[in-house]
This record gives sequence, C-alpha cells and structure tokens, in this order.
Amino acid sequence: MTSDGLADLLATAAAHDMLAPEPSPAELRRAGYMPREDSAEEEARSDVFVDCVARMPICQAICCKLGIHLSSDEVAGGKLTRDPDNEYLLLRDEDGRCTHQDRGTGFCSIYEDRPKPCRHYSCAGDRRIWRDFDGMVLNQEWIDANLGGTGGLQLIQLEPRRPRA
Repeated sequence: MTSDGLADLLATAAAHDMLAPEPSPAELRRAGYMPREDSAEEEARSDVFVDCVARMPICQAICCKLGIHLSSDEVAGGKLTRDPDNEYLLLRDEDGRCTHQDRGTGFCSIYEDRPKPCRHYSCAGDRRIWRDFDGMVLNQEWIDANLGGTGGLQLIQLEPRRPRA
C-alpha cells in the first residue's frame, strides 16, 4: 500500500468513527507514558519508615513488585533503571520485582536515590499487602492474584500512608 493509500484508509476509518479515541493525559500518566507529577502536598510529605528488617522474612519485600511511576526529575537524574519500552516506569525484571532490589538481601540497592513513590509508600495501611499488619499476616490471596510471577496486574497506584485512628 502506498503512503497515499494509507492516508486514504485512515481518513475513511476516521470518517466512520472506527479509530480508537486519543488517550487523555491522565490515562497516559497512569499508564506511565507521561511523567508522574507530584502535588505540593505530595512534595511536602516526608519519608515513611516501616521496620522492613522485621517484616522481610514474612513479606519477602512484596512491595518491590508494585509498579512505580517516575517523575521527569527522577528520569533526568539518571540513577534509576527505566523500562526500555516506557521511560516513566521503573524497570522490573522477569520475576516481576524491581531491578534495583538486591536479590540476596531483599533490600533496595539504591535506597538513598529511590524514587519518591518508594520513599512515601507504607505497607502499614495497605490492605492489599497485609490482612493484619500488626500480626504480620499477609493478604496472600490478593498477592497471588495480582502480583504472582511476571503476570498479573502490571501497574498499581501506590496509596499514601494513612494515619491510624
């Protein structure tokens, strides 16, 4: 097909409303094709501490399987390994885990330079991860259904830590 033929085909498809709609900027951002933009409130939030050493034998750092969106500054910083198909997503290896997770210890190999979603995320209030945070009981059903292997849910919006009542 010549380039003129392709143009005619696209024009005909558009005239009959057969083309997929353009994704909105919000959809592109959510899918990781545009940089993450933090609000002033998110910028002001401090790092969150969870005693990962105590939890690691139970959770095996399952949070390292959560999809992480990157900001323009994080991409420009050059310290993070990005997905080759999507520069605003942190790369995950074939096992579904972040490429920066040290497989020997389970901990982050770039802890001081980790992206903001990792700094602000706390599994303490995340019912997807913990059925009972204090009792260290995982929500294994959700984890198996959504984070098993390399399949399952590819992108997960991290929720900020909520104060306990």
